[in-house]
This record gives sequence, structure tokens and C-alpha cells, in this order.
Amino acid sequence: MGSVTTIKSGKTIQFASFYLSDNLFGVDINNVKEVNSETNFTRIRHADSEVKGYVNIRGQIYLIFDLGQMLGYGSCEVTNDSKIILFKQHVGQSFGVLIDKIGDVIEVKEGSIEQRAEIHARENSCNLVTGTYKLESQLMTILDSEQFLTAEAVE
Repeated sequence: MGSVTTIKSGKTIQFASFYLSDNLFGVDINNVKEVNSETNFTRIRHADSEVKGYVNIRGQIYLIFDLGQMLGYGSCEVTNDSKIILFKQHVGQSFGVLIDKIGDVIEVKEGSIEQRAEIHARENSCNLVTGTYKLESQLMTILDSEQFLTAEAVE
């Protein structure tokens, strides 16, 4: 485990929180376009296990990744609680991730986020994990959504 530092700032950041395998994660809400319930995917033959498939939302085609696979938790099973998080264009061209369940918007003072110089959260997580935030009852792992496509390309 790498060294832990805390950012010294009073700025607040809002995170869209969600669950994978009962673990709480968050991504910067400024990167999120929408959260959608559409889970009917068009599979892509011979695609890596991290690729869930394509989905058509209001005429726009999005490539959907299985975030559980990308983080080493195993495949996300589609249930009634499953959602996809779609990201804005500045994060990456027309893509989203499948999650187990959506959480709340969590506002965090930047100074209370523990950043890690070297994070090895799971074997396949690459540089997706940027820090952690301690809530009253659990720990939220903060992910860098701008690294999702880069991490998939590295795999």
C-alpha cells in the first residue's frame, strides 16, 4: 500500500455514489451525464469480459463496460436495482458503466479525501481508484471516471 496524504482545501465535491458487490464507490458528479435503468444490451461477439455490450438510449449508442469486472469483483449481474451510469463527452465518447445499485449524491470537503500515491485496491483496478472517504457507517472508494477508457485500453 502506498503513502497516504490528505488534500488541504475547503472546496467541496459532489460524488454520485453507487454499489458494486456491497462496496460503496463514487465518481465526480460533474463527469456524469445521467443514470439510466436501461439494461438490455446488444452483446459484442469476441469482446473482453469487461465489455457488457451496446445500449441505445434515445437514439444514441453507448458502449457499456462491466465495472465489477474492471475492478476485479466479478461480473455485475443485471437485477431490478441495476443501473448504468453514462458519462459526459469530456470523459469519453459515448460510454457508460454497469453498476449493481445507485446510491445518493454525497458532498465531501476535498480536504477529507484520503489520496494515495500508489493504490492497489484490486488486481485489475489499474489507476481507477484515486482515494477514499470515510462516511459514518462505511468507506466510499473514489474512482476516476476519466481513467475508465484508458484502463480498458490497457487491459
